[in-house]
Amino acid sequence: MNQVFICEDCVFVFQIHTSCKDMKKPYCPKCGEKFEVRNYQSVKKGEKLIRIKWKQEELELLDRCISGDLGAHQVAVMTGRTVNSVLKRIPRRKEELKYAGQC
Repeated sequence: MNQVFICEDCVFVFQIHTSCKDMKKPYCPKCGEKFEVRNYQSVKKGEKLIRIKWKQEELELLDRCISGDLGAHQVAVMTGRTVNSVLKRIPRRKEELKYAGQC
């Protein structure tokens, strides 16, 4: 059985492979915390997605992803978007920054 968790403290998504149903709450392998760890479930295939305009705060997180400070998974979790939407938005954001003279 595979279980996916996210550490909300360091925004790290990790997976545990186990056959034990009564497993205790896991520790985050990155920061060692267990209090901020919760089950993680991304959007499933077949669910209808609604287009939501990117807010300025989300674009700043995307800029940090472009610069290498954050990963696409981290930005997806922090914005509540799918990883695919983050990856699709990166090239367009790079063009926006290029035309603004920031990149």
